Amino acid sequence: MDKTHCFVLAFSGSALSLGPTWEVLDWRGIALVLVGSIFSAGMIVGATKATQIISMSDLVFLSNTIGVILVGLILFFTDSFSLTQTTWVWSGIATICILFVFGQLSLFAATKTIGSEQTSLMLNIEPLVSILAAVILLGESLELSQTLGVAVILVALILASATQQRFSFFKKKNR
Repeated sequence: MDKTHCFVLAFSGSALSLGPTWEVLDWRGIALVLVGSIFSAGMIVGATKATQIISMSDLVFLSNTIGVILVGLILFFTDSFSLTQTTWVWSGIATICILFVFGQLSLFAATKTIGSEQTSLMLNIEPLVSILAAVILLGESLELSQTLGVAVILVALILASATQQRFSFFKKKNR
C-alpha cells in the first residue's frame, strides 16, 4: 500500500473516530476538514522550505502576524467582531493561544527534523490525542465506531511504516 492510500485510510479513520455514527456526520463538516487538511499540508510543505531560510520562531511570528491581520480584516468587514468581558474566557483564549504557538513550533521543528511527508502522516495521531484527552479530562466514553476509527488510523500508520523504508521514527530527514 502506498502513502497516498495510507493517507486516505488514515483520513477515513479520523472521520469514523470523530462521529459515533454515520448519521451524525455532516458531509459539509467532512469536506471542511478535508479542505483544512489540504491547507495544513500546504503549510507543512511551505514550512519545510521556510525553515531553511528563517528561524522557526520567526516563522511562527510572521505566520501568526499575517494570520491576525487577515482574520482581523475579515472580522472588521463582516461586522462580526466582539470582545468578551469575563476573565474566565480571556484566560481560556490566552491558554489556547499559548498552546497554539507551542504546537506550531513543534510542528515546524518536526517538519525540519523528519520531513514534510512523515510529519503529515504522523498528524493523523491528532484525533487520537483529542479523543484520549476527552476520555481522561472530560469523562467521555467511546462508541464502537470511534474505537474502530482509532484502530483504522493506527493500521494506516503501521502500513505506511511497513511499506515505506523511508518512513522511520529514528531517521533525521526523509530524502
